Amino acid sequence: MSNLDPTALWTSVLEALATQGRYNPRTIETFLRPLQPLDVSGDLHKSVLLLEAPNEFARDWAARNFARAIEEQLAAGTGITWELHFTVRPASAVTAVPVSHEVPSGSQGARESVPPARPSTPPTPPPRTAPRPAAARSASMPESRSRAFESKKSDRSDSSVMTGAVSSGLRPNFSFGTFVVGPSNQLAHAAAHSMGEPGGRRFNPLFLCGPSGLGKTHLANAIGHRWLEHFPGGNVVYISAEHFTNEFICAVQTKTMDDFRGRYRNHCDALLIDDIQFLAGKEQTLDEFFHTFNALIQRDKPIVLTSDVMPQDLKGMPDRLVSRFASGMVAEVYPPELETRVAILRKKASIEGVALDDEAAFLLANTVTANMRELEGALMKLSIQASIAKCTMIDAAMVRHALRIPSRQHVITVEDIQKATAQYFRVTLAQLSGKERHAEIARARQVAMYVCREKLGTSFPQIGAKFGGKDHTTVISSVNKIKKLLESGDPVRGEVDAVLAKLGG
Repeated sequence: MSNLDPTALWTSVLEALATQGRYNPRTIETFLRPLQPLDVSGDLHKSVLLLEAPNEFARDWAARNFARAIEEQLAAGTGITWELHFTVRPASAVTAVPVSHEVPSGSQGARESVPPARPSTPPTPPPRTAPRPAAARSASMPESRSRAFESKKSDRSDSSVMTGAVSSGLRPNFSFGTFVVGPSNQLAHAAAHSMGEPGGRRFNPLFLCGPSGLGKTHLANAIGHRWLEHFPGGNVVYISAEHFTNEFICAVQTKTMDDFRGRYRNHCDALLIDDIQFLAGKEQTLDEFFHTFNALIQRDKPIVLTSDVMPQDLKGMPDRLVSRFASGMVAEVYPPELETRVAILRKKASIEGVALDDEAAFLLANTVTANMRELEGALMKLSIQASIAKCTMIDAAMVRHALRIPSRQHVITVEDIQKATAQYFRVTLAQLSGKERHAEIARARQVAMYVCREKLGTSFPQIGAKFGGKDHTTVISSVNKIKKLLESGDPVRGEVDAVLAKLGG
């Protein structure tokens, strides 16, 4: 692969990601642009791109959130399977932190070499031509950078779980131990936990669905890790639907379909596919996946699928697959309520070794309400800024400054919304949470439920629990009714705005 220039390759990836609209341009500039391409190695079957990050925060963030997209873009642009490795710039060479162009930087404790990022593809069959020896592969690199490649063997954990995770594309940090359970994801977590236990009740397939950034990928990875704990020699394949499609197309073009089918149908002990909705409309890929699905089910191998919509809402998906997706367990993941968001923040802060006081945690959780990736990004930004400022604790003042939150903003809870709604409609809190169906009270209850959902991102089951134990289907109906009224120009707009005004928003 010496004919590929790392800088040109990396530039083409950044340009492609920017033009696709998949990421905000500021995100690319902040988190990807500071990475430096160092070397390309491997062969025409599988290649490795070594990227240097300015510090450990930047390395971990890129590996967790962008590695798969980068690898897929590299594969799409070159027709070759790629794997990313990361190293950290020596502390003496660090001059900038990739968080904000406005923030000066430094990096403390940067290591010379680190374990490589997880690969996003399952193990590929042996190449037809022998790969270049490790010594030849790294001969063009400085010794310290060469060791970053060799760390793939030496730095990997001795545990079977980690070994399987690296070889299978699983993300090392996405385990059940690092997943925060709340009312919004309790059912999905229970189903996933059961799926990972060979002796427990299996829901096959398990279909996890819900908006992006709520933990579906985390649960799918956790199942893979748990499965490998029980079967250390097993072959767990975690892959995106998009990459499955790319592999299928490549197999057709190179006439290696037997290898492709063998990898997925005969040598796969558990199949975890992210974003299955991306297969919609791809007829040949869907036909191949249909037979792969059936082969694994017949072999009693677990299948876990994630999607942003329910099976019946998948557009462009054949009925024969939709019925199979719905034949197992369908578990929705809802936006987490305030308390769960705070718990997630505390868990992530603990993992990163960041001190976060209670007021800051509630303020941050109340500001970023729907997407947990954004919440994690905000915490990372605060962590780096605290490190630069040599602060021992992230407090509310730092959160307000970093996220440009007005000082008057305070944490809003479901109870606050109930009080504001009761005051505006001149009903009691007991009536709002009770069973009375008088038109005025029902309207107030529906508005309150709608504001809870839109303002706080509270899950339907949690809203129902706060309103006298209402069923989540009742909450969904109430929220949808207010949405339709708002779209039709109904006077309910003024009522919603009045409640929000009482809350200061």
